[in-house]
Parts: sequence; C-alpha cells; structure tokens
Amino acid sequence: ARHVQPGQRVPLLHIGNAGGLGLQASRGQGLIISGGEFHHYVPTLNGSSGAPLIDEKGQVIGINWGHTGKDYVDDSSFNRGVLSSTIFNELKHTHPYTLNDIKSFKSWSRREKNHRHIKVESQADSLAESRVK
Repeated sequence: ARHVQPGQRVPLLHIGNAGGLGLQASRGQGLIISGGEFHHYVPTLNGSSGAPLIDEKGQVIGINWGHTGKDYVDDSSFNRGVLSSTIFNELKHTHPYTLNDIKSFKSWSRREKNHRHIKVESQADSLAESRVK
C-alpha cells in the first residue's frame, strides 16, 4: 500500500461479503489518523470486519475492523480500519518472513505442514485419500 499521512483524506472502495448477501462493493472517503488506524465513511454492513479497503490506484490501504453505528454507518457514525502498513510492520516483528516467502504459496504450505499445531491438506491430498477409500 502507498504511504499515507495522518489527516489525509483518501477515496476508498470497500469490497466484502457481509450478511451472506454475496459480494458487494461500496465507495466513500477515509480519513487517516495516527496510531496506524483510520476512520472511513464507506457504507458497510455488520460482518464487514476483515474486508479490504482499496484506494483509487487499486492498492489495499487497510482492513475494515469495526464501526460506531448500531447496524450501519450513516452521517453520524464512522467505520474503523487498520492500515496495511501497520499490519505489515507488526508481521515483520512477529513473523520474520521475507516478501518473497509471503508471496510463495509453496513456501507457506511447506511451513504449515512442518508446524506441529497445524494440519494442512492440499485439495490434491484430500482427493487422493478419497480415491483410496
């Protein structure tokens, strides 16, 4: 995501699948605040947490995580989001993978299969098991 400054207003697109209503998109504005978070005024529904917020260049600027309104956002309420840069900075400290590691599906698959607490099956593994039975 691009670098944004506190106080900067950014046009945003929200894409989500809240409320089991299927894939939906809405547009609005975001106001970058300090502390790695931002407020935005993009219409959303309950269940939109985790949905990406995309700027006018198609870059994910952050992730939606909550709102101040009861069931929806209107003129008297706003949504909250966390900046992508905040997420990436936190991951750099807690999970020291390189960007190439993150982009590589094989790399993630290999790590997860070797992790003691996570069992990962690929679709091919599941399909092979079902044919054997």
